[in-house]
Amino acid sequence: MEYVITIGEIAKTLLSSIARLIGHLISYNTNIKNLEKELQKLVDKKATEVDPRVDEAERNLEIIAESVIRWQKEVDDINQKGKEFLENDIEVINKCLNGLCPDPKSLYSLSRKAKEMTKKVLGLLQEAAKFDEITHPGPPPKIGSTFITEGIRDFESRESIKNEVWEALKDDKLSMISICGIGGVGKTTMVKQLVQEVERQKLFDEVAMAVVSQTPNIKKIQDLVRYGMGLRLFKNVDNVHQARDRVYALIDVLKGSFLLLEGDNKWYDSVKMHDLVRDVAISIGSSDKHWYTIQSDARMKEWREKAGYKNCTAISLVCEKINGHPNDLECPKLELLQLSYDCQSQSLPNNVFEGMKELKVLALALGIPSLPQSLDVLKNLRTLRLVKFESGQIHTIGALVKLEILEIDTDYLWELPEEIGLLKNLRLLDLRRVINLRYIPPGVLLGLSKLEELYVTDKFMMKWESKDGDKINASLSELETHHITALEITVPKASILPKDSVFRNLIRFKIFIGHKYAYGSLVDRDSVNVLHLEGEANDIKENGIFALLMWKTEVLNLVEVQNLKKVLYELEDYGFPDLKRSSVDECVEQEFLVDALERVPRSQEIRLSYFRNLREVKIRSCGKLKYFIPLSMARGLRQLHSIFIAGCEEMEGIFNKNEVDDEIEFPELKDLRLDHLPKFHGFIINKS
Repeated sequence: MEYVITIGEIAKTLLSSIARLIGHLISYNTNIKNLEKELQKLVDKKATEVDPRVDEAERNLEIIAESVIRWQKEVDDINQKGKEFLENDIEVINKCLNGLCPDPKSLYSLSRKAKEMTKKVLGLLQEAAKFDEITHPGPPPKIGSTFITEGIRDFESRESIKNEVWEALKDDKLSMISICGIGGVGKTTMVKQLVQEVERQKLFDEVAMAVVSQTPNIKKIQDLVRYGMGLRLFKNVDNVHQARDRVYALIDVLKGSFLLLEGDNKWYDSVKMHDLVRDVAISIGSSDKHWYTIQSDARMKEWREKAGYKNCTAISLVCEKINGHPNDLECPKLELLQLSYDCQSQSLPNNVFEGMKELKVLALALGIPSLPQSLDVLKNLRTLRLVKFESGQIHTIGALVKLEILEIDTDYLWELPEEIGLLKNLRLLDLRRVINLRYIPPGVLLGLSKLEELYVTDKFMMKWESKDGDKINASLSELETHHITALEITVPKASILPKDSVFRNLIRFKIFIGHKYAYGSLVDRDSVNVLHLEGEANDIKENGIFALLMWKTEVLNLVEVQNLKKVLYELEDYGFPDLKRSSVDECVEQEFLVDALERVPRSQEIRLSYFRNLREVKIRSCGKLKYFIPLSMARGLRQLHSIFIAGCEEMEGIFNKNEVDDEIEFPELKDLRLDHLPKFHGFIINKS
């Protein structure tokens, strides 16, 4: 009996091995094709997504994560091995009687090897999907001769100090030199001049400079608009868009007077103040007994005596940490309250707002676990910002009948309460940072009859019109009766979008149709108009959104758009006057971005500067694309500074020369990257 069991086990093992062998033989072609397909995906991902981000980070002198560097090397290695395997080993098999009688042993070995290699490729693809952050900050950048110091008058006293510093720099015994003085006397300017002289005389091999000041006073322009609206600072302004224009105009005046500096935040429009200007502003504010402010880096341990706030019309506390909150502040004249500090998740006292019933602007960035019950006494509140809010219970907001601007930032809100629909005066609803929002009850948006601007998160896709059990999600068609001037939404397909009447009045927008994002679109400032399109070209065209918004679109992303051969003729006939950046990904049926010039009626030649503001072009994995645009049409690309084309197997050239006397110049072109274009003949081709 034991022999029978042993023989059975041996037979089972042998059958299993034979089955694997036969499986590898049968699946030979499938395994080879899978390897080719997945390997190409990996190479494209490296070339079009990871490498550009690494290049950009290196230009910014950031340190690339070791895991990313290792990943790049492993991709290069497996790509090289894969090419050799597919070119050499497979060729040996095919040479055996023209592939009619391959050696089963070799087939088995190659099939198994292809499957194992595919597994490694898939692992690298999965690893790349986790590259949210690929860098960490690098050392201060090396300073080149980029400082503009011409026209700066040197006084004799400053010149003598500069000479002393210069002599000190040449003294090998000194390791640190201090230049002291009050703000605004020219210390930074002097150092910049010294840097230029050090580099000119090659006093040191490397020169780095960093300006170290107090916490930068960076202000979002959108916050200035929202606070100004709430406080009624703008005269003869009827809507949010007019208020925004007024703020930008005022900022331009202040920049022209050097009282404000351009902000450098890549996510949103912002402004900065020089330390000296900020200190003067704080001094002026502090001299007015109706305002109470502290510097942003001050460490205030607790609120001061309650009597000190009685006559305040504005209180702004932006600091690191405060222990506790006052229970019953009496601020009968208070109109603006801004609190931003670490409260260690302590709740605000329930009666905290009882003594400030004239409040018009409230901005809380505290990380509090719940809203105080007294919030509903703020009947005059017009602007409410809840940042870092650690609760989804916000139904009390529905009692704020005069509220016009509402911004919520929380990870804890999955469902917008029906009470929001009671805010009949609401003009702006910003839910961009409610990243887990999944459900808006039907009728809520419809009830916001004065709504002008709507911003909804794009981190996870809202399932508009979908049904989940007994719940039916809101429809964007509820916006059709509103005068919407700004819209930021994400929908899975064009058919869910409302009628074109919603888009007719849009001035600012970020509209994403589909599930995939082009990398560049996610880092655009809030003032940039973005249109991201996926799906069936005919559905997009029938919706009418493209024709309405292309005049104002600044960033256009086309990803996996089916049945699209020529963008200009199938989606839009009038050009893209404001387009600055265009990305085309995996539109496999696209043959041209714009067809040959002779197909354009002569009456339209005056409009051939279709892309006069275009600065950046990215085209990836468009299998049938033969060229970008006709050369004659490219005359309008005077602003073009970057071209990136990869994975287009049929592309023969970038421009098609369709006239004998075509001449073209790209004075701003600085970056040209071409990758995996097997049929590429040259920059300009002649193809009728």
